[in-house]
Amino acid sequence: SFSLVKTDDGSFTFGIQPPINITNMNLCFNLMQRFDATPIVQFFAASGYNAVSGLNVTNGPQGIVQAQYFHEYTSGLPYMNLAFTLVRTDSGHQTTLSEGYLIRTP
Repeated sequence: SFSLVKTDDGSFTFGIQPPINITNMNLCFNLMQRFDATPIVQFFAASGYNAVSGLNVTNGPQGIVQAQYFHEYTSGLPYMNLAFTLVRTDSGHQTTLSEGYLIRTP
């Protein structure tokens, strides 16, 4: 879980446990009000195109990624915990690799 003040921008880095090699995987980071809900924000990292839309694989062999968050993404929402998932989206491999919470505080 990560915590950010509602009006702050930031980035958070997290690793998949146990570590798996995510080099050359297509990944999608979903931020939503609760698990299995429609995503509010999605970031993508396609193989070879890191940091194009807010998601960057910082250490592929160790399964470490960084997501860039701007407060405008959720400015209309009340203070709350938001769920996130990191999903592998390669054809035939729709797999959740990591999940957790982003806690937005006053």
